Order: sequence, then structure tokens, then C-alpha cells
Amino acid sequence: MTTTHSTLLLSLWLFGAAVAVAEAPPEEARALVQRVSDTRPEKAYTFRMTLTTPGGLEREFTFSGKDLGHGLDARYLEVTGPFNLQDTRYLFYDRNKRRDEQFVYLPFMKRIVRLSDKTRREPFLGSTFYVNDILEPAIDDYTYRFVGDDVVEQRKCRLVESLPKDPERETYSKTIMAIDPLDLVVLRVQLFDKDGQLLKVHTIETLEKIDGYWTPRQQVMHNVQDDEKSQLHTVAVQYNAGLGDDIFHEAYLGR
Repeated sequence: MTTTHSTLLLSLWLFGAAVAVAEAPPEEARALVQRVSDTRPEKAYTFRMTLTTPGGLEREFTFSGKDLGHGLDARYLEVTGPFNLQDTRYLFYDRNKRRDEQFVYLPFMKRIVRLSDKTRREPFLGSTFYVNDILEPAIDDYTYRFVGDDVVEQRKCRLVESLPKDPERETYSKTIMAIDPLDLVVLRVQLFDKDGQLLKVHTIETLEKIDGYWTPRQQVMHNVQDDEKSQLHTVAVQYNAGLGDDIFHEAYLGR
């Protein structure tokens, strides 16, 4: 009798939660995504990272970012190892009112190349991450809604579905983010292909609060269709880094 009563209460709770999610207006989901975006560092930062591909190859790189003002965020990535990839450099521009731009310097060609939409959908340094996966999408390029709740890495999360307003330009048909609404961190992102099938799952396995910022230490990108995984590890972090603007300009790539 007790079991039946408990099951009934659980069913009623789940039904009530489902109704609450269904009735939540889309602007609340968008507001949560905006709050997560607003937690990013206000001053320059530098990460030192290692990336392990499905074949077990390890890549090393630094990743730096800075707000250059006038609605422009810039990020610079330089590969430091292995030797055959060393000095490959990326520059990402995120603009509020103009289309984003991305560039790569290819040392074996000694050329700076603007990344095309096709190139951004290709594996990043041979991993299960795409170049697009390390870019920060513009919030207003998507619509949002709550689609449920889940527990990820022992944290209670809200599930937010995002749909691109211009599907032809995007890599994925939709994503579902598991967001911890208390600490405002995204712990998991499910990424769906153009046919609406689950393609990849990006999971933050380890988080550490450093200088007041929740920082991913260990991340995994699992391509569920190919059953391949890549691991991204943050080795060292420096917030409030004293970075000049020069490294965030195209000319710096080919120095």
C-alpha cells in the first residue's frame, strides 16, 4: 500500500513538473541562456589545454579571449604541439551586429585563410569536436524553450532546447542544453544532425571554481553515431590576464 501511495505521489509530481515546463514561456528559457552567457569573464583570460582524439593522439594549445569593445569579442587559439601542428593559429571574432568571422593560419602553407561554413563543420584537429563547437553562437540566432529537467553530474538541471532561426547556416538542427540554474553552468549539450537524429553529446565531467569563475577542467565530446570520443582537459587557467589587443588582430596570425 505504501509503495502504491509513493508511486502515485511521484506520478503526480512528474505530471505537475511536465505541465510547468510546458507552460513556461519561451522568454524564460532565453533569459536563462542569457544569464549563463553573462557569467563569462569580463577581462582577458588564457587557458592552456590538451585535446585527445579518438585515435589517442594528443594536441596542445593555448586559448585566449578578450572583449575589444564596440560589441566585439575576440578569441585567439595557438597550437603548441605536436610538432607537425605547431604554430597553427585561429582567430575568432564574435560581433553583436555583424556576421562573425573566423581565420586560421596554416604554417605549412604560410597563409591566413578565412574559414568557410563548410570548414567550420569539419573536425577540429582530428577530434570529435567541430570548429563550430568552440565558437560562441549569437543568442538571438536561436529560439528557446524548456523541454524538461534532468540530473547531470549530480546537479539538478533545466533542459533548454535551442532551434536555429536560419537552419541552412547552422551545423545542427537543434541542441538541448542541461543548465544548472543555480551556478549558471552548462553541464551537457546534446547536438542533433540535419535529420533530427542525436549526433553528439558534449559533457562537462569536472568543474572547478577558479577566481570566482566556474571553469571546465575535463570535457568529453561523444559522437554517438560513430561511437567515438575526444577529451578536452584544461591544464592551467589565468583570469584577468594582461593581454594586449595585438594578438587579437589578423596580422598577428602570420607573424
